[in-house]
Amino acid sequence: MSRTRRPRPLTVLLVEDDGAVRRVIRDMLRQCGCVVREAADGAGALEALAGGIPDVVVLDLVLPGLNGLQVLERLSASGSAATVPVVAITGSIVPDDVMRARGARAVLRKPFAALELRRALDRVAAGTRGRKSAPHGERLSGFASPGPPLI
Repeated sequence: MSRTRRPRPLTVLLVEDDGAVRRVIRDMLRQCGCVVREAADGAGALEALAGGIPDVVVLDLVLPGLNGLQVLERLSASGSAATVPVVAITGSIVPDDVMRARGARAVLRKPFAALELRRALDRVAAGTRGRKSAPHGERLSGFASPGPPLI
């Protein structure tokens, strides 16, 4: 009898100020088996990161107070949090190369479909899951079909 090792759930810090959008993205992440922590603004994101480093941060750029670009800058300047991959999500016109230069490893434009989010997580999480003893390149599974854009 062979045992199949279940993959460790991906821990994601979701930072989004719009409660309705945050709920939709949270549900998308949970559908793929992610453990989701949440913050509603940039200060909350930094506080959540101080409480524990997730595998991935999904970060809206337009936030009250400390915005997403400022959070990216602070993450880049920090110790262990500097290595956390960030998926930037935005409806703004900030160019992708600006977000990547500040540390985002992937960029999703709102609205986006569940499949787009899954693909971005797969890309950025492949290296991080190996940090915590999971095999390199382990992919997310069980995500719903793409369907129309949800947010």
